Amino acid sequence: LDMIAKYTSSSRKNDAWTGLLVNANVGGENVHRGSVLGAILGARAGMENMPAELFDGLHDRDAIASEIDAFVEAVLGSNAREL
Repeated sequence: LDMIAKYTSSSRKNDAWTGLLVNANVGGENVHRGSVLGAILGARAGMENMPAELFDGLHDRDAIASEIDAFVEAVLGSNAREL
């Protein structure tokens, strides 16, 4: 939780982009830290609040989305539709 507090601001609700940018500029093990941070901030913000530029150029975006949906369906079963 300390990591999330360092890379987010209470004045910017669900600002995952700024948190990821700050993480990248810090250096060190920013790739490993960024993958965890991105997952947490992305889940917190929700897909609809994420900047479009994070997804627009993603290679095989539709295939990745289908795989994620299939995984969620397999894990949560019929409850996945409610999310």
